[in-house]
Parts: sequence; structure tokens; C-alpha cells
Amino acid sequence: IEVNLEDGECLGSEILYAAAYDRTVGQGDVPMQFRHAQSWLQFVINTETEILRIDRVVIENVYTGGLFRISNNVYMDAEWSFRGHRKTDLIVPGTENLIPDVGTPSICNVLLPEQDACNIAIHYSTRNSTADDWSMSRSFVYRYKASANPWFYGEKNIFQIGFSFSEIKLEACAKEWEELEENINLQTESKIFINRENGFS
Repeated sequence: IEVNLEDGECLGSEILYAAAYDRTVGQGDVPMQFRHAQSWLQFVINTETEILRIDRVVIENVYTGGLFRISNNVYMDAEWSFRGHRKTDLIVPGTENLIPDVGTPSICNVLLPEQDACNIAIHYSTRNSTADDWSMSRSFVYRYKASANPWFYGEKNIFQIGFSFSEIKLEACAKEWEELEENINLQTESKIFINRENGFS
């Protein structure tokens, strides 16, 4: 089965796919194993200073849509391809004009097709501690070079971004997509694609 997702379509919608072996009438329920079709990117922003504003976090030259192809021959095998789709610079939702609270992480999430990791640009501003507004602020850009590891579907990629008075630190790690009952700061709309041929979904 093939499902084409327009550019930007899957950013805030969780896409699942599933497989099940054939059953005949009378054999009971059909067990189905669901998997996540996207890579989950989570940005955790911490600051030690009150004079910081995140103007935006940008994922550069990234695919936001694509063709998701599920195999009929190999159980649960699937892949993304991007013919006819264009890369773009994506502002991570929730990061525009964000003023983080000292000591409280600001967490922003986005879902993307599996692809090679992309560079990330953190645009931020600082102001004088005596200023009442941001009219005289200074703007900067911190760039994080993409790692050699792809953003695999079914994985959660976490970017810990820390601001102090003297430095910026960004640490990245990847782990399996854990199941959560609470929201992850996304306006979600679940989509399930089913292919009944050869017992695969």
C-alpha cells in the first residue's frame, strides 16, 4: 500500500500502520501490531537567565511530506520516499517568540517523515537586564550540525537545549518512541491506513 502525504500534512498528525495475519471465521479476534510511521522530534529548552527570548527554532532543508510505502511481502516493513516533494525550512511549532521560564523546561514537538538528519538553527535574542521590553535586544543564531544518524520512523529524537549566562549547549539523543497517555503538545489527528491484501495492513 502507498499513502502520499502532502508537504506539511504529517507535522501534527500521528500516523500509524499495522499488520495482521489472515484469520478465518471462528478463529476469534485478529491481533494487530501498530507501529509509528514518523520520527518524533522533541525540543526541550532550559534557561538560567531571564533576559532570553527564543525567536524561532528552524529545521533546515527538511522534508515535511512524502510517500509512505508499506510492503506486502515483508511483515511490518515500510519506507518513505520523496519523489515530487520539496525540502523546506521548518519552524518548529511553539518556538516563535518563546520566552522560557527559568527552571521550567519549554517543550515543543514535531512529527516528520523518516529522513537523513537536518541542520538546526536556533534564533534567539537577549536584552539588557534593566530594559523593560525587547526593543533594544540583540539577535543571534546558534547552529547545530546534523548528525550522521537518520531520523528513523518509530524513534523519538530529543534535543536538550540549555542556555546559561556564558554558553549554549545542545545535546541530542534517540530512543524508542514510548507510549504516552497524556498529550505531547500537538493538535493530533490519528490516521490509520489498512491494506488487507495478503494478510498485511
